[in-house]
Amino acid sequence: MPLTTVDIHEFTFPSTSSNDTNASRNTDLASFPIPAVDALFSTTDGEWSGWTYDRPRTTWIENRLLPHGIADVDPYIASHLLLLTHRQTTDPAESKGIVAVYPVGSTSVHVTLSAGRKEQNEPSNGLYIRLRKIVASEPAAGGKACVVVVRADSEREVHRVVARAVEEARVWLRGVEEGHKVEREELRPFKGLEETSPLQGLGFCTWSSIGEGVKPTTQNLTQLLTSLSDAAIPIRSFMLDDGWLSTRHYIDSDDGTEHGGQSGWNAALWAFEADPGLGTSIGGVVKVVKELLPSVRDVGVWMTLEGYWKSIHPDSPLARKYRIERYELDRSYMPGITNEPGSVTHLPTGHGVWYLPHPDDAFRFWRDWFAYLKEQGITWVKVDNQASLSFLAGVQGAEAHTGMWQGMTRAARDVWGDDTGRVIYCMSHSERMFNGDAALGVATQDRKLVVRNSDDFGLGWRHNAHQLHIYHNIYQSILTSHLAHVPDADMFMTRAQYPLYHALLRALFPGPMLLSDKQGEHDQAIITSLLAKDKKGNIHVVKSMDTPARPLANRVFPRSSRDEDLPVANGDGKAVLAAVAYRDLHAATIAAWNTRDRDHPGVTKDTLTRMDILDALEVPVVSEKDKDANKAPEKSYILYRHGYANGLPIPDDLRQVALIEPLQEATDDALLSFTLEHTTCEVFTVSELYALSGSDGRKVGVAALGSVDKLAGLSGLKSVDSTNESVTCEAIYDGRLGFIVTCSREPPDEGLHISVDGQEVAFDCMPVEMVREGGEQDLKAFLVSVPIEDSTAGGESWMVKIHVV
Repeated sequence: MPLTTVDIHEFTFPSTSSNDTNASRNTDLASFPIPAVDALFSTTDGEWSGWTYDRPRTTWIENRLLPHGIADVDPYIASHLLLLTHRQTTDPAESKGIVAVYPVGSTSVHVTLSAGRKEQNEPSNGLYIRLRKIVASEPAAGGKACVVVVRADSEREVHRVVARAVEEARVWLRGVEEGHKVEREELRPFKGLEETSPLQGLGFCTWSSIGEGVKPTTQNLTQLLTSLSDAAIPIRSFMLDDGWLSTRHYIDSDDGTEHGGQSGWNAALWAFEADPGLGTSIGGVVKVVKELLPSVRDVGVWMTLEGYWKSIHPDSPLARKYRIERYELDRSYMPGITNEPGSVTHLPTGHGVWYLPHPDDAFRFWRDWFAYLKEQGITWVKVDNQASLSFLAGVQGAEAHTGMWQGMTRAARDVWGDDTGRVIYCMSHSERMFNGDAALGVATQDRKLVVRNSDDFGLGWRHNAHQLHIYHNIYQSILTSHLAHVPDADMFMTRAQYPLYHALLRALFPGPMLLSDKQGEHDQAIITSLLAKDKKGNIHVVKSMDTPARPLANRVFPRSSRDEDLPVANGDGKAVLAAVAYRDLHAATIAAWNTRDRDHPGVTKDTLTRMDILDALEVPVVSEKDKDANKAPEKSYILYRHGYANGLPIPDDLRQVALIEPLQEATDDALLSFTLEHTTCEVFTVSELYALSGSDGRKVGVAALGSVDKLAGLSGLKSVDSTNESVTCEAIYDGRLGFIVTCSREPPDEGLHISVDGQEVAFDCMPVEMVREGGEQDLKAFLVSVPIEDSTAGGESWMVKIHVV
């Protein structure tokens, strides 16, 4: 189905046109109404509702429900995307269309959206674009910004609508920056992480393992490393988190009030070297890590974009070596972010001071720091608290922000090579990362950055911390999956704080797989479900490599604002359902989480439908008039429930199969119902069912499941091919390769032959409950699993053939 419309509304700072008298601005801020968008939402035919992607806290953007459309947009909290549906008043389940409104800034301005502000004489029911000038000189881009508006007729088009909005934004931004018209066909796909990146293998982070806020020492690090060695966990990358840096006490608020949160937040960077309290140099840490954990190839360290939480100490040796200047902090630049004790940028009077390198010296600062770390054996970094620099006041402050970000990014490439997989961009949710050149690949030559997708894992202070972590990561990916991001779902623990719940999320994300287990507290079953060997014996994380799990399209917009229809709310309700499509395999993974409220927990009772399956497979929506011309082949699929709801190991009685033949219409017909208790999860596989014929005319169906002993099992397959008598899978990892086999004979194994690299092998076969059948009422389903082990045959993968005789 073609998209209904794509509109781009352009704005310029400073404005020179005669019709900009409604603009409200001072020296570096400007606001403009968006009449065309207001008119779009002013219709009285039906009701608007949906989501805004807001920045309610200093360093994080999160989705928030808009039950009444733009009437619920906040005048002060910055919005980075509006995603709304227009529904019939008489039938809320019937959508009249959806709209994405996406603001985009050039390299000379930052942009967001908000509702009108009373003190600026703006109508409260109007939508405004907010511009901030971020360069002192007049750039080639001319202070340009735009709002991209994309509309479609069906809620099931939501992911394509957002993808198109980002695509149009890329075209517009390149055209503005390059000074000539750019066609969509000229855009290159974003380049993801290389397999050699330190962020691809299994990693470990010290933050939760040693104790949040506990400084690392040679003693506690040695104890931790010995524990990991004893557990034989094949760690490839090790991260030394906060607490190692040389800092001194510093208060950044202009009234001298100390930060009310962690005491470490009342400190500024003193030197590049490690704090004496660590008990050794950074090189010494690298040495002991690699001695006790021979599997470790890469060691990384943590820092912040401003050096440390309170920038660079003005009395430090660094302040004498580099051109360190004084920059004012002013919280009025982000008026919707609450200024309260405990937040990372709490300033009691709203003002403060940081000391940072001048933009002309920022690259030298970062290059010298990274070069020193490289000499010590460090090969990657996590750079935290990046978005806090939004509070730097004036154009000079904005230039300092840009200088620090660009200097750091350029220095990482200069020191460690042309590979953006050396940096985790953390606490970085801001205009540039979501609506500017970093988001759209212009700043990185279309290379993806590894960007933390949500707030931290396991925040003890936050109500529903675990539920919100799942929910925000999944819904955030509606946007971030289309940006120049490798979304990172953060570390987790394998024997604490709902391990399987969080492991499943990480398996369905392309970002780093970082553990943070406490000493001696490891769950090998969880770890095994995430790792596998290739044919050469190399260990890999089995995860989604390209696209993070996204909500099923027809479920993005809640049917109402009642608790039972909301993702995180009181009592019983729907699951958070997300999917990763494996288009080349004609298959998909669907994951479900119970994210009901912590204090008012409920059961998730939900049902997967034909529409859910089409959305999981990312089958395009076809309009009524085009159905005959674009009719898809009549294929059958299976929907397999793996049975993770009660944890590991998987009990046999939770495995179920639904048969879908043929998969055509996007209907709400129930296929498979399930129940999840509080903070549990489940995995489903959708896979094409290939119809095979035996020599006696017997009909057998075979569907490939991938590695059934892994959470992201379909990632273990490279290809699936079929003939009338066989199905052949190319498996890239060892473990157990699974198939669903349907037939009327019980058991089916007498008529099956399975070979691996041409050698016939034994296999396991067990019956699975069939919860929905096609035309043959006596049809049975079986789970067939094949061991994939070391092989003397050459090649990069195992060729597994299931043959019906």
